[in-house]
This record gives sequence, structure tokens and C-alpha cells, in this order.
Amino acid sequence: MKIRIWMASSLVLFAAGLFIFSMSGQGFVIHVAETSGNQGGTSNLPDSTQIVNMRITVNTSNADSAGTDARVYILIGSRRIDLDTPRRNDFEKGQRDSFMIFPTMTMGELRRSRIILAHDNSGKKPGWNISSFSLDIQGYAEPQVRQYKRWAPVGWLAKDEPPFYSTEVELQAAR
Repeated sequence: MKIRIWMASSLVLFAAGLFIFSMSGQGFVIHVAETSGNQGGTSNLPDSTQIVNMRITVNTSNADSAGTDARVYILIGSRRIDLDTPRRNDFEKGQRDSFMIFPTMTMGELRRSRIILAHDNSGKKPGWNISSFSLDIQGYAEPQVRQYKRWAPVGWLAKDEPPFYSTEVELQAAR
């Protein structure tokens, strides 16, 4: 597995549920999906715990045309972090892509922040079908990496694909 490393002066990630927003002629629509996996893996870490690294793992499904040529990114607060491995065709059908990020933040900041997974709908085949998305973290002085959240399945992020007709997934609203 190849890991892409991104540096950020401050980075915020947390998720309590999966919300997919879309606009239609009838107005604003919110779709809700369930989270799964070890949801208590970081619940015992105090808000003051400094996070030293995060691993984002995205699994593209095996469905026909599941991969995307669009530019994939995460919006964390007002920051945009592009998920891209140079000279590699990321987010292809059946592929797992992992990215390491080294944030300057605490668990408290993580728990209070908004994160959106999205793409810019560019390229020849922008639609993207995600089978799972996970976030693992390691706190300062913590010996192991812990699973923070895992969402499965996420489904299509595409303006022209049901059921959501959207290119964005809000993983957590700010609180």
C-alpha cells in the first residue's frame, strides 16, 4: 500500500454520522447513513490529547464505473486538503487509497469540527462510488493507532447518480 503524506499546520477531523446534502428543484435534501466499526476507540481520550497523526483510508467500490477522475479533497473547517498521490491514478475501481496527515490539534478540536469529503466533478468520469471511508488517529504518547470512525457503505458521490445526486458528504457538522 502506498501512503501519501500531507502536512498541515492545523487539521480537524471527526465524525458522528454521515450526512449527504443535495439540492433539487424542490429544495435542500439531507440523506443520513449509519456509521460502523469501533466507535469507542477514541472515546476515552481526553479533549486535551494532542493528535500526532491521522490516516485516511478510502476504498472505491467494485461497481461498474466506480472510480473517479475528479479531484478528491476533504474540507476541514475552511481548509481544503487535496487527496492525491502524484504519478498515481487514485480512486480507481476496487482500489484502496491511504493518506497520512500530521495535524496540529487536540481531540477536543477534532470532536467539535466539521469535515466534508468531496470531489470537484471534473474529468472525463467524475462520478465516484465509495465502499468505505475510515479515519484512524494516534494521540501524543499513545502507543497505538486507533480507529476513530469508519463509514460503510458511503455510495455514489455523483451529480448524475442516485440516490444522492451530490458530490459532497458531510461527515460531521460543527458543534
